[in-house]
Amino acid sequence: MPFLPPRRPIWLLVCAGLALAAGACMCGDAGLSVRVEIAPRAVTTQCVKVFAAPPGAPEVGTAPIPRPQDKDVVAVAIYQGSQLPEAISVLARGYDDPDCTRLNEESVPNTVRFARGQLTGVTLHLNGSPCVGADAGTRCPNGGVCRTDQLCVDGGTEFDCLNNLDDDSDGRRDCLDPDCLDVTCVTANQCAVSPKCQPDGGCAGAPKACETPPTFCHQAPGTCAPATGQCSYAPDASIGCDDTNLCTTMDHCLLDAGCGGTAVACNTPPGVCFGPSTGCNPATGCLYPVLTGSGCDDGALCSSNDQCAADGGCQGTAYSCPPTECAQARACLGDGGCAVTLPRTGQPCTGGVCTDGGSCLTFPYPPSNFSPVAIADAGIGGDVVLSCNAWFNSTDGGRSWCSGQPLPVVTVAAQDGGPDAVVLAMSELTVSGSLTLVGSRPVILAVWGDVNISGTLSARSAIGVDAGPGSGAPAQCSSGQDGTSTASGGVGSGGGGGGYGATGGNAGDLTGSGGVAGGNGGGSNGNASIIPLRGGCHGGEGGRPNDTSATGGQRGSGGGAVQVSAAGLLLVTGTVTASGAGGRGGREDVPGSSSEGGNGGGGGGSGGAVLLEGQDVFIASAARLTANGGGGGEGGDGNSGGNTGNPGGDGQTTAGTAATGGAGAVGCASDGASGGAIAAGAGSAGNIGYTSGGCATGGGGGGVGRVRVNRSRTCKVDAGVMSPSPTFGLPCP
Repeated sequence: MPFLPPRRPIWLLVCAGLALAAGACMCGDAGLSVRVEIAPRAVTTQCVKVFAAPPGAPEVGTAPIPRPQDKDVVAVAIYQGSQLPEAISVLARGYDDPDCTRLNEESVPNTVRFARGQLTGVTLHLNGSPCVGADAGTRCPNGGVCRTDQLCVDGGTEFDCLNNLDDDSDGRRDCLDPDCLDVTCVTANQCAVSPKCQPDGGCAGAPKACETPPTFCHQAPGTCAPATGQCSYAPDASIGCDDTNLCTTMDHCLLDAGCGGTAVACNTPPGVCFGPSTGCNPATGCLYPVLTGSGCDDGALCSSNDQCAADGGCQGTAYSCPPTECAQARACLGDGGCAVTLPRTGQPCTGGVCTDGGSCLTFPYPPSNFSPVAIADAGIGGDVVLSCNAWFNSTDGGRSWCSGQPLPVVTVAAQDGGPDAVVLAMSELTVSGSLTLVGSRPVILAVWGDVNISGTLSARSAIGVDAGPGSGAPAQCSSGQDGTSTASGGVGSGGGGGGYGATGGNAGDLTGSGGVAGGNGGGSNGNASIIPLRGGCHGGEGGRPNDTSATGGQRGSGGGAVQVSAAGLLLVTGTVTASGAGGRGGREDVPGSSSEGGNGGGGGGSGGAVLLEGQDVFIASAARLTANGGGGGEGGDGNSGGNTGNPGGDGQTTAGTAATGGAGAVGCASDGASGGAIAAGAGSAGNIGYTSGGCATGGGGGGVGRVRVNRSRTCKVDAGVMSPSPTFGLPCP
């Protein structure tokens, strides 16, 4: 049993009765601390008094002290005052009523002495009425007898209310005698709680409350059976209940007061990682097998390869989407991929340019004649649409550009074994108008996207205009041989045609005594891959007499060189040309220090170079790819009043037919030869007999240039005109 601290006592201050009677209760320093301990068996003690009895004097008592609930100790202080003797006797009495009128018990008297300046302790014990546990009729301290309810009552009263006898001989027994009113009695009604005698002489108690049904499904209150005192409860089938069986649902009370429900349908797995039910366990419910290893979605965007775990959860492999050189921010897609939320559109990246999708657009193949990484490091222009007639000069970077269009980034790229090339870098290119290229260096259009040429891209050379870009590279070319002049009666022979993809035509000879040979055509040179990129070769100058006023026919310039490299699709439905220029006609005899003969016609320039490449290449049936040679110029008239020979025609830009040689102006001179084309090779001019002061011979035709098509992935060529026939890096149907 746990330790119970002593209950707090009730303290009363009592002055001696004598002092009270004298009207002078002056409490001195000496006093008694009286502690009254009430034993547990003193169940009938309801009120306490403490008495002080001086020798030979009446006792003095305290006022009634009702026994507080749950209190077992009463404390009283008695001070000696001026009239109490040194020694007194103290005792405590207990009463069975709250007003201390019916004596129930008393303690053993205790004689004590006052000690000046001290509070002397005294303990008295109330151990309960002698009637507690005693038989009815037993004598008790007040001279009465013990009653059935263990109270001490006056003698001559009904003291046993259960014996069915008239104890006081007043003709009434037990509950019929008023002496037993409110005393415990016995009744046959077992449903009476704490029965007591009633004023009408009966024995009755409070009705037994049947408020504790045995199960949830019994109604309350229930009904008590008087014969047994047992409560009975009727079933209540109108309320819900819990049968503790997880395999039932909608549980409700049954007519037998049991609890039952409808069997659950195990057709709703708790998650995607559980298969169809295999049964039901009353303690745990529906059984669903875990689909360990099956695919699922854990709801986390930054995880992939989500699979069902052994505990039925879904777990994937975590991944992240950090920024890249082309994306300032990216978000997870949940499948291992990343979505770009903040692209660095148009910014340079390693070997390319950033797209609006956040990727680095690079060349998916190694392009010819330049390094994409080196060019991209210098910057890449935007998307260019040329719907006007634009031009660019590779010598000084001069240009005329379509309004509102971004300019490409211009970079010079060195070529091994060839001239420097000018690279125009941009993201996309559309040519629906025209772009004409001129200047001393070949041009590469490097496009980090798609190219669509439906207009004209020209690197051609023509009489009277700037030569195509990179025409006549002296270190690599095989130009036509210049014409010469006879030693006396000077007459010039024509210049030979320039050669590149094919040999140029020879000029006409001046035959006979004193005559001279015309210039030979240039030989085939370069290679089919067009690496390095360079233009075509010019024709030879027409020979002229040894006269400071004489002028031989001007040579035709070779076609320029253009390369289009697309990282995406290269689509050509228009014209891409690098044809050569025609040679000028020889002049008639020009009077000078002496009268001499005509001047030789100039040789035609060879075709230049067209190099087209892309990841995917489509050359449509409407496309025209040309690098034709120019025609030779007609020889000049030997008469000072005669005619200058006609120039040869410039190489065709949209057809595969040969450029015509100059003819028809001088009847005695030989005509210029036709330029080379897919239809025929470069022609040689006719010979004429030499006569002093006579007419000159025409120039040879320029040979064809080169056309090359490279594809990385797919290719289709349906071009209506390709002159000369192109070569292919990979087969192209």
